[in-house]
Amino acid sequence: MSYSLASKKLEYLKSLLGKEIIVVRRQLLASDLEVLDSSSCEQEADGPIELKFNDSNIASFVADTESMSIVLAEYKMQKWGDSYTTVDVSKNSFWSARLNKKIERIEILISNYTSEKYPSEFGLVFTLFGGVQFVIEYLSDSEHTDVIRLTNNYEGPDCNHIELKN
Repeated sequence: MSYSLASKKLEYLKSLLGKEIIVVRRQLLASDLEVLDSSSCEQEADGPIELKFNDSNIASFVADTESMSIVLAEYKMQKWGDSYTTVDVSKNSFWSARLNKKIERIEILISNYTSEKYPSEFGLVFTLFGGVQFVIEYLSDSEHTDVIRLTNNYEGPDCNHIELKN
């Protein structure tokens, strides 16, 4: 069992089109939960994220600092470490607006500065029924150190895309 770049999992990602997300879980640093607002931690954290679909399939996503990418696997997220706590975030305001809506399109975001050594597949944009979106994005800069951020849409610099849709 290993994580792979999204571009290596195109058939799997295509199989998610038409499915609905029914449960979302994250692993968060326990120390972050003690000092930060829980909704902040749920949207931006260095631990993995797991999506469960209406056909019982599961996808997990982690940050790969070596390739500066989000990588994924077709199974439950593995325990990230003893200092992490698994949290069901399905009922927070961000996810409650996105659950039980069919996935219509998935885009892989790739840096314009990609290389063989640094593929920089830094994000995935999911477009759901009704045009609702979410982005799973790897960030590492002066404000964010190796985190997975969840946002409503991608507002970063121009980049390359691989688009999957029905």
